[in-house]
Amino acid sequence: MIENTSIREIKGIGEKSEALFHRLKIYTVYDLLTDYPRTYTRYPEVTRDLTLVQEGKKAAFEVTIARKPATKKGRIAVTILRQEAAGNIPLECIWFRLPYLSSTLKAGETFVFYGTVKKREQAGYVRLEQPEIHLAEKYAALRASLQPVYSLTKGLSNTLFKKSIETALVEKSSIVDFLPPEIIEKYDLPDLYTTFADVHFPADEEALGRARRRLTFDDFFFFFLSLSRNEEKEEVRPNTHIPEKSDFYTNVMHSLPYPLTKGQETALSDIFSDLQKETISERLIQGDVGSGKTLVAFLSMLLMVENGYKALLMAPTEVLAEQHYKTFCAYIEEFSLPFKAVLLTGAVKGKARKEALKTIADSAGLFVIGTSALISEAREYGDIGIVVTDEQHRFGVKQRKALMNKGTSPYVLLLSATPIPRTLAKILYQDMPISVMADKPASRLPIKNCVIGPDKRPTAWKFLEKQVREGRQAYVICPFVEQSEEDPSIADVETYTKDLKKALPKDIRVGTLHGRMKDSEKEEVMGAFGAHETDILVSTTVIEVGIDVPNATVILIENADRFGLSQLHQLRGRVGRGKEQSYCIFMNCTEGKNIPERLKAINSSNDGFFIAEEDLRLRGPGDVTGIRQSGEAGVDMTEMAEHPDVMAEAAEEAKAVLQKDPDLESQKYKAIADHLQRMEEKQIFRNL
Repeated sequence: MIENTSIREIKGIGEKSEALFHRLKIYTVYDLLTDYPRTYTRYPEVTRDLTLVQEGKKAAFEVTIARKPATKKGRIAVTILRQEAAGNIPLECIWFRLPYLSSTLKAGETFVFYGTVKKREQAGYVRLEQPEIHLAEKYAALRASLQPVYSLTKGLSNTLFKKSIETALVEKSSIVDFLPPEIIEKYDLPDLYTTFADVHFPADEEALGRARRRLTFDDFFFFFLSLSRNEEKEEVRPNTHIPEKSDFYTNVMHSLPYPLTKGQETALSDIFSDLQKETISERLIQGDVGSGKTLVAFLSMLLMVENGYKALLMAPTEVLAEQHYKTFCAYIEEFSLPFKAVLLTGAVKGKARKEALKTIADSAGLFVIGTSALISEAREYGDIGIVVTDEQHRFGVKQRKALMNKGTSPYVLLLSATPIPRTLAKILYQDMPISVMADKPASRLPIKNCVIGPDKRPTAWKFLEKQVREGRQAYVICPFVEQSEEDPSIADVETYTKDLKKALPKDIRVGTLHGRMKDSEKEEVMGAFGAHETDILVSTTVIEVGIDVPNATVILIENADRFGLSQLHQLRGRVGRGKEQSYCIFMNCTEGKNIPERLKAINSSNDGFFIAEEDLRLRGPGDVTGIRQSGEAGVDMTEMAEHPDVMAEAAEEAKAVLQKDPDLESQKYKAIADHLQRMEEKQIFRNL
């Protein structure tokens, strides 16, 4: 079984390459096959005129070797290739640690060389380092299909990754499908072997689309199985925390500096109605980025606090929890409220932690804001009237339940910034009532958007500098952490940070953030940016949620054409959170001057629900943006919004399977049970 077969069993993977795969958490053949390409490329048309090539771009040259290669200090150098049709410009190719090429490459023979161009203007030639070598016929075949590009680690090449996948797919009989044939046939899904083959080496967009649909179905199917099997039968509990609106709540409502939006008013009305019921309930507040969910949470919690109950709010990161704490403290001071707010995160240690816990234990009406540290404490917190989970999809069901159990039957409020159509939300949250906040406070100016090409990058940097000089801050988003060997033209955090520091005055402080950092390092960087100790933050999409800096007024998204619409909207939501005018710059790096449809859509509207609908409309079966790179990624909220039809089918089928065999004990469903157990052991569904 590939789930238990070490990657060392794959021909071509030795001790050193095994260690490199382990860095990527790839230990078994199954791990390898479920580490999907992060994107795909097509080999370009063969170039014969070297005067037309661009530095830093991938290119293919069909040329004839002019002389025998020379070998020097472990490298094959300098192989000069000339052709009259190439403008008589020499092409130099260099390979390192590949001594066999000195006998393979012979003068007078013709090959296609493919790699990244490095122009040597003064020397008068074009150079390629470590280019691929193909016969003309083989290269033509490669051009006819999509080529996978993987997320790598230093020392591991894309070529080795591809060859390892190809070798793993040779043993077709070892790939056993866990879905019964009738489910595969009913929904016209490819079998598991075909799915793996087509997601790694798709013949065309249609084949990739079918494979992607199968993977998405599997994600949803096992998610709903796990959700249903682990769902505890909720007993009907009496509501012992029925609040009354008093002077404090009424005075705050009358003292707000700006009127509530219609969405905020409706949400508060729904919440108050819930709180008057005889039994305890839950509610999901689904609000677009910047719709004012924090104020709704504060007012709901205030209603409980002034009635003598504790109110808990759990955020996914320490930075966001601290931001909520400061916001609540500001509200308490602004409205002269006789209540306290307490912060409890992993960073609160020693004497400060003891004092925080003592305040929680001794106080009646109290705002308690924290992270999952609220759950880790063994003690209960007393009479809790309400628990609020912000960015609720970042927590598992068990974590949310654990927070509820810190008190006796508190009211539960979940906050989500991901726009999901109501039909999908009903499937996911079953019978939970939902309040939608689609509008934004009048005090917030609409974000100004623009789409530009790479030639305007210097202008964009000047604009960032101008905003910093006016006391503002900015984000720059890059797709990669480090430079890609396959496509160096794609922006990466490490290179971009160096380039930006060189281009801007030295007094402008540039920070770096990416997902490979330790959690403590990420918290420190985000905290520094929130405290305005950094002016510009160059980051990957790790800032998509969990950071709220009202002083940040610009976000520049590099290679915006590589992101899906929903993700672009979430990234844009990092600005426009204060009173100042904010801007979002989308860098379009597609060839030519054409602007992709998704960039036209995001440029035309700031409405998250419109964006979600456009995302569904624009995504065709072969659209590969947003494909998850690892089989261990599980399902996320964005994926659910993008594939409503598959989600509904998977939910229906999971329900049907459990109706026939609730414990999955029959031989027919043994493969399903085994796979579900593996997924649950690896906590695939912990974020939902």
